[in-house]
Amino acid sequence: TPLRLASAPTGELCAVEAGTGMLWLITRRGELKGSAPLSHWVTAVAWCGGTLLATTASGALLKVDPEQGRLLSELPLAGGPLAWPVAVACDPASGTSYFAERNTARVRAVRPDGTTQFVLTAAGATPLSMPVDLVVDATASRLWVLRETSEGGMLLHAFSPATGQYLASTVSRGTGGGQVSQGGALAIDGSGRLFVADRFQSVVVAYDRAGTVLG
Repeated sequence: TPLRLASAPTGELCAVEAGTGMLWLITRRGELKGSAPLSHWVTAVAWCGGTLLATTASGALLKVDPEQGRLLSELPLAGGPLAWPVAVACDPASGTSYFAERNTARVRAVRPDGTTQFVLTAAGATPLSMPVDLVVDATASRLWVLRETSEGGMLLHAFSPATGQYLASTVSRGTGGGQVSQGGALAIDGSGRLFVADRFQSVVVAYDRAGTVLG
């Protein structure tokens, strides 16, 4: 069962398998190339330019050869190991990577040299408990963070990817039209449409940047 997916600009895919932490390489035609020969339990994966980044259960950040899945290097993290990173996203323009750290209920932004750019622990007055996924909207200059649940609050929050400034919140929790009861995954397309997977209702809901439901 795939836990996390990452798509390269060329259309090739990488998938993290739930339950095993294995990283699988897949061609753009959907053909399985094989598993990456890593001695790490992978938790999340993302493309950053031409680089494939993978996070591990031990909190390491790995640079992986996208062709053969070989470990190229372990990247330094000046802020210490990641605390159970469940999602990673990248701003290809700046090279900054963003990590949802579930065990510390925060999002960490890391520069290419491994130093911490900023840390997010709240969206306004709302704590970022249970962050589950995140994406970068480079066109609108927004970092979107999805939470798994929020009692009486919003699940999707926007920040500046450069400074971490809180910008907005949207997507209410519930089972009604346009609502999400349990956030599971988040994706964005080239036009800025956001797709939120509801783990409880087994549906995907689409929104525009303003949070208007598209379907």
